[in-house]
Amino acid sequence: MKKLLFSVCSVLAISGCGGENVDELPPFDGRKDGGGVSNSYVYCRYYGDCEYMSVSDCNYYGGTNYGSDNTCGGGGFTPPSNSISLTQGQWKDGNISSGGSQAYSFSVTSGTTYYVWWNDSYQGDGTKTLDVKVTAYYSNGANIFEGEDNGYNSPKSFTASSSSTVYFIVTSYSSGNTGTFSIVYSTNSTRPSTNHFNPNIQYISFTDSRDSRIYKSVRIGSQTWMAENLNYNATGSRCYGDNSGGDSQNRCGTYGRLYNWETAMAGSGSSDAVPSGIRGVCPYGWHLPSDAEWTILTDYVGGSSLKSAIGWYSGGNGTDDYGFSALPGGYGNSGGNFGSVGNDGRWWSATEDNSYDAWYRYMYNDESGVYRYNHYKSYLFSVRCLYD
Repeated sequence: MKKLLFSVCSVLAISGCGGENVDELPPFDGRKDGGGVSNSYVYCRYYGDCEYMSVSDCNYYGGTNYGSDNTCGGGGFTPPSNSISLTQGQWKDGNISSGGSQAYSFSVTSGTTYYVWWNDSYQGDGTKTLDVKVTAYYSNGANIFEGEDNGYNSPKSFTASSSSTVYFIVTSYSSGNTGTFSIVYSTNSTRPSTNHFNPNIQYISFTDSRDSRIYKSVRIGSQTWMAENLNYNATGSRCYGDNSGGDSQNRCGTYGRLYNWETAMAGSGSSDAVPSGIRGVCPYGWHLPSDAEWTILTDYVGGSSLKSAIGWYSGGNGTDDYGFSALPGGYGNSGGNFGSVGNDGRWWSATEDNSYDAWYRYMYNDESGVYRYNHYKSYLFSVRCLYD
């Protein structure tokens, strides 16, 4: 039954054959309803997907008619050699560049029901920047679902028809867009938490009396640190990507606010004492750590990772051995530009190097260490506070 009809688009050379310029065509909205066209139904390979639609729709959208073959030839899908293996219940971060895609896979057992979620800019926790769509296949090319774009508030579920490997191809919903997302699966219908804190660490919560915001803290050696970045809306602070003082990109809830050194210090002078004695922008009973206090922390943890186990791009997640749970909040500059969210985190100290620069600590996605640098005081970095 393969190729019962030649595609009208291929015969007439209509733009969109093979997927080029496909965005110029109306989006295909049918799900086994032929898009509203009363006609005989076939499986049609359309823009990389195997859809069940009417012959008329298959022709109109420039698809290839595969009749009753629900794999659309099977050979149209080749299991990707570079797929990333998923672990049940653990969110996996992804980053798509222009025109790219990312493949994920896991093994399934026949008769078991699986649930898949993805966290993106359309539906998610506000930490991701790209609206994505997901297509799923068995290793033999049989389609599970295709082009789905809503996968956070409600999972996409399927019951495995055979014991094999399944593949999930993630692409940008709109052609050419770039950004970040994450994906997870489970055999339980409850969505796994995107919480980045270490579940094996005992945190202590406290409330900032200025705005009633609740933070987690953690004891590391002789010090008690905030286990998340400060998110106090001080004058001059910013949420990543928003110069208005608002949070249009929904970043502050995850990464906290960004502060230049003067704002972080609340006008106080430099200190390298232990403790620094500089409350700065921190809550009552807490202070901005000096460069020396940062060194006490890094000397104590040695080569162990302070990075959270989720939330870093390009496989940069850490092991979060001590519950510091560092996230990559990026930075801002005095020109109103922002960069590196998801890739690196930078935290001020209370110690200046000179009249222009101050010391800070830096973590990067492809390194496990904590690095000491100085930079212009006008830049906006994250703040972690230390208990008095």
